[in-house]
Amino acid sequence: MNLKRQLKAACIASADKGINVSKILDILQINLTELLQLVDEINQEDDVIQLKFTGKKIFANIKAEYFDLLKKLDLISETKLSPSLQETLAIVAYLSPCKKSEIDFIRGVESSHTILSLMNLGYIQKTGDDQYELSEKALSHMQITEPSELPNYDLIRSEFQVKLQNLKL
Repeated sequence: MNLKRQLKAACIASADKGINVSKILDILQINLTELLQLVDEINQEDDVIQLKFTGKKIFANIKAEYFDLLKKLDLISETKLSPSLQETLAIVAYLSPCKKSEIDFIRGVESSHTILSLMNLGYIQKTGDDQYELSEKALSHMQITEPSELPNYDLIRSEFQVKLQNLKL
């Protein structure tokens, strides 16, 4: 069977979970260079999907030019987050796990409502020790497997932690 077709089928079938790179290398019995070449060829040849590496996974994404059509067919929906929800989600993503008091301090306002809204949307969850972290839904939506795969993760996380030192003094 054609390796490109197998890879494409696996990525499409995985939906928003993605395919683990190590696992697909093992199953297709190819090396990373060959996988990169297959992904490149698929992305150049296919008119509808584009394969994307994110962290340790590969995702199949519909090309942006088809979003309007898919919205009209109610096949995708946009959950528009307000600026306060985006801000709170970013804080949780980069500090995860974090306490409500830390979120409040960084935002400069009380965050109960935004935290509750994000929990109701399924983007964050409470851990056993009254801290908050990204949910599997949020990780999947962002096409990452862990927060450390976020852009500029170390830099932004350390900036947040410096701000939090004032809270702990």
